[in-house]
Amino acid sequence: MTIIFPVKIYQKIRAYVESTKLEISGLGKILIDGDEIFIQDVRILRQVVSPANTVLDRNGLGEFYDQIIKEEGDLSNWKLWWHSHADMDTFFSGTDIATIEDFDNE
Repeated sequence: MTIIFPVKIYQKIRAYVESTKLEISGLGKILIDGDEIFIQDVRILRQVVSPANTVLDRNGLGEFYDQIIKEEGDLSNWKLWWHSHADMDTFFSGTDIATIEDFDNE
């Protein structure tokens, strides 16, 4: 499997991450074509953040879903959850694994 991560999308995430010293997260739109996953867009939404944690606001998530349905009519490609680890190394935390498993059940 290959992930296609366009420079423009990477730059968008970097801008979000560089805008704060805290952890930050968002959702992304993907397109799966055979063995390739194309990352098409990323966005941030209302959340509670700290130096080591980010929790998406449930109301903000609902508003985000409403907005996407109005814009695109379908949420099915918004399957990417991304987040920074602020000043920490990159690793899968217990929260990361639980979120991955939760997304996998949808």
